Amino acid sequence: MKIVCIGDSLTYGYGVAPSKGWVNLLRASTKHNIINKGVNGDTTVGILSRFSRDCIGLKPNIAVIMAGTNDLLTGRSIDTIVDNISYMIKECLNSNIIPVVLIPPLTLPELAEVSWYSSIDYNYVNDMINSMEGLFENNLRDIVILNINNLIPLYEEYYIDGIHLSPLGNELIFNKLLSEFKRQFDKQ
Repeated sequence: MKIVCIGDSLTYGYGVAPSKGWVNLLRASTKHNIINKGVNGDTTVGILSRFSRDCIGLKPNIAVIMAGTNDLLTGRSIDTIVDNISYMIKECLNSNIIPVVLIPPLTLPELAEVSWYSSIDYNYVNDMINSMEGLFENNLRDIVILNINNLIPLYEEYYIDGIHLSPLGNELIFNKLLSEFKRQFDKQ
């Protein structure tokens, strides 16, 4: 089975050794062909612009989509994020690709303010991330939606800078996806 993981730096594995990112952990632990199409700094607009090439064109069985954090950090609306990801989901379904949407982890405001920009309202960013799951569930039925933000505790050991995950945070995503894939897709 071929799985494309597409998103931003949280998918790419920013700040950790390549072997410690959740996508590479998944690749090393399964027999599946897993392709990392995470791009540091990308937004849902950027992902959408490369979605045909980096996902649909690769003809995966499954597309794991995690995006939206950079949109929120740069002031884009939650509606834009949901619309863009919804379009990606529809493109997957039209191409017989199973979409799996990951709601991204929350930020750790006190660490992000020191490591990145103190002018960003990280609590607002977290409120918007928390609202994403409900917005998707209201609009999309029968889609696998995994809420990663409920999985990652808001403690420094799970983050390297308040936005990006440490090896421990990446391991939590990996374990959740591995169990979800075994439960839902290994019969394929």
